[in-house]
Amino acid sequence: MTLVNRRVYAEVPPRVEYSLTEFGQTLNTALKPLGEWGRERITRERREMVDNPDASGMPHP
Repeated sequence: MTLVNRRVYAEVPPRVEYSLTEFGQTLNTALKPLGEWGRERITRERREMVDNPDASGMPHP
């Protein structure tokens, strides 16, 4: 089973298009929670930097 379709066009300059196969699209079910976790983590880190700038490790001017 393949995850990605690759279509090559006989053009100059060369052009290649990629798309997910139906099987590849099933990865969204698994990856969506990971993306949500990442967004929540970034939001929390930014909030902590605003609330406590000294904890960021960045020098202050």
